[in-house]
Amino acid sequence: PSGSQIQLARRIADKTGINLVIGHHSHVVQPMEKVNGTWVAYSLGNQIARHDIPTGLTEEGAIGWFEFTRRGGNWDVQARYVPTLVEVPGEEFDVPEHDPSYDLDAAENADDAAPAPGSSPEREHRLVDVAAALRSDGKLDDEQRARYRLAFQRTEGTMLNRGAARDGLKPLQGLP
Repeated sequence: PSGSQIQLARRIADKTGINLVIGHHSHVVQPMEKVNGTWVAYSLGNQIARHDIPTGLTEEGAIGWFEFTRRGGNWDVQARYVPTLVEVPGEEFDVPEHDPSYDLDAAENADDAAPAPGSSPEREHRLVDVAAALRSDGKLDDEQRARYRLAFQRTEGTMLNRGAARDGLKPLQGLP
């Protein structure tokens, strides 16, 4: 997080009584920390989209998992996270042979290209729960397993790098 983000988080924690602040839009995972009793997630990365040219970091994300418990007149918040990875299986897509009006070159070169009605190609996007995928024996090849493990470790290192582990932050599931 930038200095101004950290200052804003501290002001929110000090002056509002808010228990949880979730930032966004940086397209990468940023740390979480507890500031005067307020959990701050500066950025949870990407959950649905990724950049056209993947960099590794922009496909990674985390889903925040927060449990609120009423204690007296206050709320206690327990924070966890689930490391995720946006995957676009099979970058290629099929164009129906029966549709001569579909211009594949235009669609590949322009995000806003409008294909002929009924001929819109779809790409399967999915959000992978990294720890769960690593537990699914035999379903990942060696390259995927290495990529998922790297994503988990990098997300964990980032989430905890402002000391959140001492306040109880940990992944919902650890590495197998």
